Amino acid sequence: MCEPHFAREATPGHACPRCAAALSMVNHGDYRAETCPDCSGILMTIAELRTMLRLCRQSKPGSKFRPQPVNLDQLTEPVHCPGCARVMEVQPVYGPEQQILDGCARCGMVWLDSVRAPAMV
Repeated sequence: MCEPHFAREATPGHACPRCAAALSMVNHGDYRAETCPDCSGILMTIAELRTMLRLCRQSKPGSKFRPQPVNLDQLTEPVHCPGCARVMEVQPVYGPEQQILDGCARCGMVWLDSVRAPAMV
C-alpha cells in the first residue's frame, strides 16, 4: 500500500526540478503525485504528502526506529519549485531512513529525490 508504484496518467506539465524531464501524474487511489521517469523523484502537494504518510504509518502501527543523521551531501544543490521557480526550503523527514524533503510554501508543493515511501514511515 505504501510502495510508490502508481498507475501513470497523462503528464500535467511540470518539469523535473532535478533533470528537467517531463513529470507524469500517478494515482495511488487515496493520493496523487507526479513522478520523474528519469531520476525517480516525486512531486506532490503538502496535503497529498500528509495523506501518504498517514496511510503508510497506519499500516505500520508501533513501528520503532532510530533517526539517522541528515546526509549533508543531499543539501548541496538547491531545488527550484516547478510551479514558481523559487528555491524550495529543505526539511528532514524522520523515519527508519532519513529523507530530505524540499518544499515550497508559496505553491504548497514538495519534492522528494528518488524516495521510497516506506523509508519515510
